[in-house]
Amino acid sequence: MANTTGKKFGGRKPGTPNRTTEQMRAVIGDIIYENLPRIRKAIKDMPDKDAIIFIEKLLRHVLPAQRTVDLTTDLSGLNDQQLDYIINSLISKEDDNTNE
Repeated sequence: MANTTGKKFGGRKPGTPNRTTEQMRAVIGDIIYENLPRIRKAIKDMPDKDAIIFIEKLLRHVLPAQRTVDLTTDLSGLNDQQLDYIINSLISKEDDNTNE
């Protein structure tokens, strides 16, 4: 019987990776790894522009896509002391990163 409710039943939960996609990435990664000497030679023989385009296309199949994350925080419920603590913590972390 067909589902006429408009609700989704079964299937993957949101955020669960598609196994087929993971498997294909692994297979493509293996193929690229096994052919690295040939790929390197082909890239050396290409004009720079073509080599960059080729590398970009390879990376799409091997590396996961980057996602944009939107982080919004409502600080209106915090008092001055809590806000000062957050600001000082951020400044301290920035100073630590600058000294490295």
